[in-house]
Amino acid sequence: MSTTTTHLKEEKSNSLVFAVANFNIYMVRIQAKIRSKGLRKVVSGEVTGEEADDYDSKEERAFDILVNSLDDDNLAYVSHVTTSKEVWDLHITPYEARMYADVSHIIHELHTKVYTPGSCMQKHITDLRGLQQKLLLMESRVDDEMLGRILQTSVKEVFPTTVEILRSREPSATLDQIINLVLSREDEVKSGTPYKKKQAVKDICHYCHKIGHYPFEWRYKKRDLAKAV
Repeated sequence: MSTTTTHLKEEKSNSLVFAVANFNIYMVRIQAKIRSKGLRKVVSGEVTGEEADDYDSKEERAFDILVNSLDDDNLAYVSHVTTSKEVWDLHITPYEARMYADVSHIIHELHTKVYTPGSCMQKHITDLRGLQQKLLLMESRVDDEMLGRILQTSVKEVFPTTVEILRSREPSATLDQIINLVLSREDEVKSGTPYKKKQAVKDICHYCHKIGHYPFEWRYKKRDLAKAV
């Protein structure tokens, strides 16, 4: 391996810095680094000084890796602890728990989102897509097949027949096909919505002297006009 390649790898390793914004990436890389050094059991507390002769050197290396991955603010937060397990438990575990809680919340929101009759279907689909992207950024994946099933569930109260047709198809409809169909159904419903009936007229017709219509609407007047009466 060339000196340049070694230097680049070391530089990349040293660039690993904890930040809330990149916590998911940080977790993947810090765990991979700890495992590659054979330090996972030391950090987790599974191995102690009484069980391993080289525990002290491993603990020192694990502690250095974790501490060196923290910025100044987070480093001050763990300055009073002395072991790698304490650093992990005090600083990283709470963020990890919060991350899983956030993921669970978004998954729950995604699965319970329901289309409201009369609202914009395209916006409903965009909202579902947005939640899918949020999960992707949090290293949790909902694929298009699953999103298609979620979309069907969210509109089944409004378009039960459409959803039944989609679910009985073989092979299963793709997400794009599902989206196109529900958008088409929305257009059909909107175009087929009857106009509101005109409010009953309370004025008196000056032709027949009855309440409820205008003279030009009175059919007998139309007949009389046709006969030139």
